[in-house]
Amino acid sequence: MSKKRSRAADIGGLNISIQTIPHNRHRYPTCGDYWATENWSRQQIRVSEMGDWRYETLVAIHELVEQSLCRAAGIPEADIAAFDKQFEAEKEMGQHVQYDEPGMHPQALYHSQHCAAMGVEMLVAVLLGVNWSDYCRRIDQLWP
Repeated sequence: MSKKRSRAADIGGLNISIQTIPHNRHRYPTCGDYWATENWSRQQIRVSEMGDWRYETLVAIHELVEQSLCRAAGIPEADIAAFDKQFEAEKEMGQHVQYDEPGMHPQALYHSQHCAAMGVEMLVAVLLGVNWSDYCRRIDQLWP
């Protein structure tokens, strides 16, 4: 077990803030974002306002699961944010199609964590009675 992994696993307690924000207030183009203090004493999750609490909850669940799995794996959030920002810059230059997600790229440090979070997100969507296509369409509408 790596030092990062054991250190993160040894810190107890939760202090997680989940908030909806206007879509254009994120750090970079995304509908969900997360970060934590260095010692994990406080976690932040921000989700784009979408006008449907179920959609916002699904994004928040995805972010919480992904963040938790990345923490367990010792993947630094700064590395994830750097990859996401670079990916979005490349998308602006036409190197990726418009709706590609950074976490779905096989070279993403957190690819498996992102895919697992998406699986949980899809399961909860079914339990909430959310049509996955409608949900994805609403997320797509966040971008002009």
